[in-house]
Amino acid sequence: MPKRDVELTKRMHFMHKDSFVGQRMHPGTNHPCIYRRGKDVGPARLVIYERDKGRCQYCGVFADWDSGEIHHKEGGLGLQRCSCPENLAWACAPCHRKQHPQVQWTRRIA
Repeated sequence: MPKRDVELTKRMHFMHKDSFVGQRMHPGTNHPCIYRRGKDVGPARLVIYERDKGRCQYCGVFADWDSGEIHHKEGGLGLQRCSCPENLAWACAPCHRKQHPQVQWTRRIA
């Protein structure tokens, strides 16, 4: 679990109690990582949608606000899953699913 920067987190006035600014600096930048949850995801989603002009960053198709999704380039559950703009990309639903393959269960034939 990333450590919080208590002072910076207070200054951000997040809406969700679990959103925070971390003590870790985002790699290659001069700003700390931001971890967003709940209602705080919406503003970040809008920034990414506008930055990428609604185009999927993997196939180039236009994915409008209702069908597009934000994808964490570096995912997982650790420090790397921040909501910094450098770590987010706009994706259409099919490409986003490809980025997150799931185990496919089949029935065992006896």
